[in-house]
Amino acid sequence: MLLVIEPNKLGMEHLTFNAALLRALARAPRRGRMVFMSERVHCEQIKRLLGPDGCEFEWREVEVVSGLERRFVRKFLAECLAVWKALAFARRERGRVLVLSLLANVLPFTIIFSRLFKRVPLHVILHGELESLLIPEKRTVTREGFWVELALLRLFDGVRPHLYVLGKGIRERLLERFPDARWLCAIRAIEHPYSFGPSPSGSGPGRVFLRVGFVGAARASKGAIEFFRLAKALSTYVAEGRLQFVIVGGLDRDCAAESNECVEVLAERAGGLDVQGFRSGIAGLDVALFVYRRDYRFTASGTVFDVINEGVEILSLTNEYLMDVARDDVEGGMKFFDSLEAIAEELRKRAETGARRIRFEYPRIKKTHSDDVASALAATVMSS
Repeated sequence: MLLVIEPNKLGMEHLTFNAALLRALARAPRRGRMVFMSERVHCEQIKRLLGPDGCEFEWREVEVVSGLERRFVRKFLAECLAVWKALAFARRERGRVLVLSLLANVLPFTIIFSRLFKRVPLHVILHGELESLLIPEKRTVTREGFWVELALLRLFDGVRPHLYVLGKGIRERLLERFPDARWLCAIRAIEHPYSFGPSPSGSGPGRVFLRVGFVGAARASKGAIEFFRLAKALSTYVAEGRLQFVIVGGLDRDCAAESNECVEVLAERAGGLDVQGFRSGIAGLDVALFVYRRDYRFTASGTVFDVINEGVEILSLTNEYLMDVARDDVEGGMKFFDSLEAIAEELRKRAETGARRIRFEYPRIKKTHSDDVASALAATVMSS
């Protein structure tokens, strides 16, 4: 028996990533039943994405507290309880557990749980919490960096649980940054999987404006404030109808005060779009901006694959993970800049010379990150 659990995210969060992994597991050779546990809406959305592959799973609901609501004590307790129950259930059924994501504070306790349930193979996928290891102000006891450091640099023994990062580049940089943490070499890497749709059409109809987008929940950490300020700085072109700025998602509380009339927001709240609305919002863009406040050295970006899936051009601040992805960009659809001012200048030039809508196929990126790459993880989990 395999129990897959998403105790951390709900609704649209991590949706395409989780669906790609579940599809790979559904198609992998296996013995016994497969169970998926998550919040109700997340379950329903994944079922729709999986289609016939979803019939391979039993679907169960679990309480998930939103990280956007800042109820961290309740979220911490609910997540710890969910992981404990998953391990207890797997022990009774002589099965294994795959955890798709965790709150950073829960990670060290999950490592402790894995030692108490020694007969249950436990697999855990690491996400953006790794980035906190590089941020000094986040390495205090009240911030996530302290708990990630405790988990990975002190508690992890290289044996249990099985840990995974989403990219060979992330693993290499992690080992390079912490050469004395010898057990980190036991962490495995898989490339971020994504279930890409049909290739988009090439050049679309010409139009006089350039539609520039911020994709996903607009949070300060992801550069939403900079996006608003960029739109304000180019407000003359917005007023003239040469540029449009849009957030394909909703606003988090930490940047709502920066909202201005130069930016159209498609959802009333963060994560407020359904799958169809999210995809159509991206497809309507000419350019997607990635202006993350910090370089993603240890963090994969699922959003970049949402954009690539729709064939949209990407303008990004220098970013190590996105540059990992761009190694397979043979068309030049991903462009990098050293500063926000440089991106503003690029948009200014395009607004003045007239916009031209171009679509990219990103064939090599899609091959590297197709949901087939999750098959290696599926095989490892099934054989543990």
